Amino acid sequence: PDGTQDQEYLEKLEYVLFELKQLHHQMLPYDIVYYQAGVDVLQHDRLGRLSLSLQGVRERDAMVFNFCKEQNVPVVAMLGGGYSNGDKHHVDTITEAHCNTVKLMKDMYHD
Repeated sequence: PDGTQDQEYLEKLEYVLFELKQLHHQMLPYDIVYYQAGVDVLQHDRLGRLSLSLQGVRERDAMVFNFCKEQNVPVVAMLGGGYSNGDKHHVDTITEAHCNTVKLMKDMYHD
C-alpha cells in the first residue's frame, strides 16, 4: 500500500523469497535472476509511493543478493528509479542508494 515502510516491506519480501525458494527446489528451477533494483521506493521520491529508508533499501538488496547466492543462481542487477523533487538531500540519497547496491553486489560476489 501507499506509504509502506521498511518493516512491512521487508517482511513481505522475506515471504516472497521463501516462496520462490520452495518453487525452485520443488519444480520450477531457474537459471538466472533479473533484479530491478529501483530506488523509487525511497521516502520522498517524486514518483514512488512507498516510504523506505536508505537502510531499508540496503536491506532489500542484501536479501535479494543473499537469496540468489544461497540458490547458486546468478543475478543481473539493474539500477533504476529515483526521481528527485529537486532537493539536494534527496538527490544525494538516491545516489547513495544506487552506490550501496553496486557496493553490496561487489562485496558479495567478488572472489
